[in-house]
Amino acid sequence: MKNLGVLGITLMIFLMAAGQVSAGQYGPYEGKKPSLGITVDKKVGLPQNTTKGGQVEYTYVDNLTSSDRRFVPQEHVFFQIKVKNTSKVRLDNVVLRDYAPAYVELFENPGSFDGKDTVLTVGTLQPGEEKEYIFKGRIVAHNQLPADKGVVCTTNKVRASNDKVADEDTAQFCI
Repeated sequence: MKNLGVLGITLMIFLMAAGQVSAGQYGPYEGKKPSLGITVDKKVGLPQNTTKGGQVEYTYVDNLTSSDRRFVPQEHVFFQIKVKNTSKVRLDNVVLRDYAPAYVELFENPGSFDGKDTVLTVGTLQPGEEKEYIFKGRIVAHNQLPADKGVVCTTNKVRASNDKVADEDTAQFCI
């Protein structure tokens, strides 16, 4: 009988300890929290053709190296930014921050400027929803480029975030 009492007390202590571990992980009344996910994809525009109306068509690629096409001073450069909610829950207060790369001035973009950078409030992204934006920049004048280098490669970074989740991506190109 005494062994049965000790076994009962031991079992109660074990069950109480297991309940405390479970409550500490998710809280006493909540289940497993859904995982949150966001992706951002940044690409640089590679000019392809000019239409009869004078419009330039672009193919967007992840990166351009020094052996690829190079941009020249005062030329416009375009960036494609895609932000996607990869989770199964709504993401609120999503913000894009595009960090101006060296030797490029960002201008005429959606959002507002914070110094040289552009900040765009995306707002709410529903589960699986993706939004796309085109950002515009201009290569600085020739006298603002390093005189000791023939080719300068630079990287443009973007960050998509809210208070719970974030992602970053870059696109490289050369001048």
